[in-house]
Amino acid sequence: MAAFGNTPPAVRMLLAELNTKSPRRFTSLIRFTEDSRLASVWTHDRENPSVDLFPLGLPIQASYCALVHSANDTCVIEDARASANKLPNAWSWRRSPPPTTHGVNVP
Repeated sequence: MAAFGNTPPAVRMLLAELNTKSPRRFTSLIRFTEDSRLASVWTHDRENPSVDLFPLGLPIQASYCALVHSANDTCVIEDARASANKLPNAWSWRRSPPPTTHGVNVP
């Protein structure tokens, strides 16, 4: 869990604004690390906007970000529960995937 820390205020404000356009609770900016893991730059949580609750160090292959990473292109998953077979064993660390995921790979 991280409080504001080094995340620039403009990034937090942008994610908060994007979150108002979505019915989802969370809006995230996530980066790939050198050791093939995911790191949250910031995750806006409507219910707790001053704290980033997302864990660091999740393997890329354990998330739908693997589709973005491997294709080096954007990816939209409209129904993650129906698309769970795209990443076998990816969700073993949690009970169910989020209902919608949008990914954009920014080099």
